Amino acid sequence: MIPSFLVIGSSRHVIQLYMGLFLYSLSSGIVVPCLTTLASSFGPPEHKGVTLGIFRSIGSLARAFGPLFASAIFWRIGPTYCYIGGGVLFVLPLCAMFKLHRCLISNAKTQTNGNKSDVNDFITSEKIKSC
Repeated sequence: MIPSFLVIGSSRHVIQLYMGLFLYSLSSGIVVPCLTTLASSFGPPEHKGVTLGIFRSIGSLARAFGPLFASAIFWRIGPTYCYIGGGVLFVLPLCAMFKLHRCLISNAKTQTNGNKSDVNDFITSEKIKSC
């Protein structure tokens, strides 16, 4: 999604805009199912509904308030800075995801003495609450 926002924000011709919109549609079609899968891997099995419900509720709030916030920025400082700023803000969840991944791998290796199959079992189990 980051490249699509950067292409849309810096587009000077209609072709560039369409290329950015194509990247956006492609990335949103891939990102949303991947995030849902990632969210469903957290928590014990008896709390999967609650976990996914909270995840979907937060997504709905973002879809409700995001356009209000973005439109205010769009009209205040212009479309270029709005889209480039949106692309830059997408870096924050990306950094959080990498930090979580490192934490999970680190905890899994210390708990399982580095055995690769045990590390994978540890990460997919409900023992990942320490991150």
